[in-house]
Amino acid sequence: MPTQQQLAAATAETLRLSEERYKNGADSYLEVLDSQRSNFSAQQAVINAQLSRAASLVTLYKVLGGGSQLEEPAETTQTADAK
Repeated sequence: MPTQQQLAAATAETLRLSEERYKNGADSYLEVLDSQRSNFSAQQAVINAQLSRAASLVTLYKVLGGGSQLEEPAETTQTADAK
């Protein structure tokens, strides 16, 4: 994940530089759009890695027996019986 975060930081810097070059007339707007696409893709990869890690931790917790003793709260059972 640190590598993906470094890539996201690098693409953000590339986007910033592309925008500056466009403002100064050195690049076309197509370069800015391409930099945005790369930046969004890198950010999405970081988010997917974080999501995957969180899902793996939940799976690990379940496999190790966590949460298996949880009971339904008595409040919801009483409410359902009253109806």
